[in-house]
Amino acid sequence: MNKTRSLVLGLVAVFTVVLYAPFFSNPLVFDDHNLFAGGRVFDHAQNVFDFYARTFPYFTIGFIQLIFDSIEVQRAFNLMLHLANVFVLIALCSRVSSVDLSAPPSAAVWGAIAACAVFAVHPVAVYGVAYLVQRTVLFASLFSLLSLLFYWRAIEDGRYRDVVVSALFYAMAVFSKEHAILLPAVACALGIAARRPGAFPRTVLYLALCALPALRVFLSLKGLVGAVAEPGAQAVAIDLLADASAGKAASSWSISALAQAGF
Repeated sequence: MNKTRSLVLGLVAVFTVVLYAPFFSNPLVFDDHNLFAGGRVFDHAQNVFDFYARTFPYFTIGFIQLIFDSIEVQRAFNLMLHLANVFVLIALCSRVSSVDLSAPPSAAVWGAIAACAVFAVHPVAVYGVAYLVQRTVLFASLFSLLSLLFYWRAIEDGRYRDVVVSALFYAMAVFSKEHAILLPAVACALGIAARRPGAFPRTVLYLALCALPALRVFLSLKGLVGAVAEPGAQAVAIDLLADASAGKAASSWSISALAQAGF
């Protein structure tokens, strides 16, 4: 059975690589143009880590560009991170699904593999692989999943060292991208779902250890709270109102709704 699972996982990885590889040389998209314009990308290669969000993911972009000078290598690295997310997600889903004692353990594993295989090749995942600036999302997702996996191990097996490792991965996640700041809320939900005796003190320790990096990231970005997220939104809104007065809005909204439904 283990050999069969390994074969299936290998096929998922191969299929994902075959799906993505032909497009590694596609043009830069969105903010990637700003990052690579005028050699700005190389500035990030000088700073591995500081106590601000996104520094380490940007460092990897700058370092890879300095060594290889290749967009294809950048996207291949993003794909490796995406596959790492897939495999860690399978491990996490397998363990969490096994709580349902009415189903055989193998059902939990195969269910996790099937769900994560869909995630591996889903069109929305292209966003994180093709859009290099969003390597922050890939790193934050990977570290978040690892944090949840070790937290679950701590709850199931009662090992406090896993709580510490889980909190370290949380710190790495939130310093990769600030959007991971509410991950402890997900961990608490998992702790409740686990229904394990002794889960409460380990959860309290986890929250206490996560508080410091969360506070640091929040304070460094507090100026964004309540600020305009997209300065150009006002101009877009004016254009939409103009389209509405001209009777064009209905078709625009319909196309947008269909696109979102497809995703």
